[in-house]
Amino acid sequence: MEGEIMGKKRFGISIDEGLADKLDKLSKALSTDRSAIVEDAIRGVIAEHSHYLYEHECKGIMILVYSEGKGCSVFVRQLIEDFKDIIQFSSHYHTGNNCTEVFFIAGNSLRIRDLHSEAKKRKDISVRYLPISEIR
Repeated sequence: MEGEIMGKKRFGISIDEGLADKLDKLSKALSTDRSAIVEDAIRGVIAEHSHYLYEHECKGIMILVYSEGKGCSVFVRQLIEDFKDIIQFSSHYHTGNNCTEVFFIAGNSLRIRDLHSEAKKRKDISVRYLPISEIR
């Protein structure tokens, strides 16, 4: 059902049943509705990715989390090699059975987008990119 209600646009989405159950539990725990949580999530994704829409120089932090022993470390080492032109430094941490790789990145936004896209190809690696804005 599509339409606009009080400055809001309604549309339907389909998500995994398990994810929908988690969304329902979270909305109950936060005493809010699913729409508010989804809207907040979308707002975050747009803020995190909108700078990829136009070419510019930027910097940020990319965090990769993955389980040890699934070939991910070889994949991540290859990412570091392939994108050494924009990865200024990386730091590796062990947190329980997971590895956490933190990259400080600076360079062309389209090149950073390529790194982000390449890292997300592995479904067993969680990837977050946090752009850093200049303080004026």
